[in-house]
Amino acid sequence: MMYYCTQCGKEFEEGYRYCPYCGNPLTSEKKEAIPEKSSILKSRKVLKKALFWFIVGMAVLGLIFAVHVLLLKPPEVALFPMEFRGKWGFMDKTARVVIEPKYDLAGWFSEGLAAVMVEGKWGYIDPSGKFVIEPKFDAAGWFEGGRAQVQLGDQWEYIDRSGRVVWELTE
Repeated sequence: MMYYCTQCGKEFEEGYRYCPYCGNPLTSEKKEAIPEKSSILKSRKVLKKALFWFIVGMAVLGLIFAVHVLLLKPPEVALFPMEFRGKWGFMDKTARVVIEPKYDLAGWFSEGLAAVMVEGKWGYIDPSGKFVIEPKFDAAGWFEGGRAQVQLGDQWEYIDRSGRVVWELTE
């Protein structure tokens, strides 16, 4: 005589009282395995949540991509900071070293100047590696609209491309 699981519908020979796969009782009547409504509803809820978070994730990635592509300007000077043996320099898009690694840190070129750190102080160089603004700042940002934000001691200020203070930030 054959026995059938009331939940999953698997067939078993005599000797089993419970399904070894799902643990439900066996019966001598064959029934089609029909999932409970609650399990169908649970799986739909899980799918809906997964779909919702997938859509949210894709939207966030789309926003990040849009900000990156639309708002961040590509460097107008095609030199890229690179680090070698603890020192920073600049290379071109073919990975050829253009400015030898000699700086403690280096930022991206913006408006033709790049912030570099030497002995704990920041200054600005041109694409040939010559200092346009000597290192004297404790922190330095990139140029935008002809101005860059720098920190000298506790004071934050904006400088122009010659290093002249054009605006001091006060509390």
